Amino acid sequence: MIAYFTGDMGRAVLEYEFALRFARDGGDGLQLATCTNDLAILALEDGRLAEAEAYARESIEVARTATDAILESNALATLADLRIGEGDLAAVRPLACDALRIQSSRWSEANRRGRCGVGTDVRAWSCAPVARQSAPL
Repeated sequence: MIAYFTGDMGRAVLEYEFALRFARDGGDGLQLATCTNDLAILALEDGRLAEAEAYARESIEVARTATDAILESNALATLADLRIGEGDLAAVRPLACDALRIQSSRWSEANRRGRCGVGTDVRAWSCAPVARQSAPL
């Protein structure tokens, strides 16, 4: 993670790939969903769109299997980012709406329980303006 935030993308990819192997070997679904989404983001930033899509789709599938809604939402937002990069704005809307629905239900549940914090991922919210422009409700 430090490599990513310091701009050393080559090292970041190596570190995330190492973490991914560790997650696969250990059968840790939550870490696997996190690593595949992180690698999707790195691939997207590097213009490797097919690889980004494969990682994002794997992350969505693993997050759903692990029943982790937030990781699923994050991966959906990554896939929406990919579609934005491709210029496929019509495909952004359903992805962003699903990510927002998941985040909204998570936020509502936390609010009902009196645990409303600022820990939710806001990447999905960044897709909202583009999603609204891409297709009518």
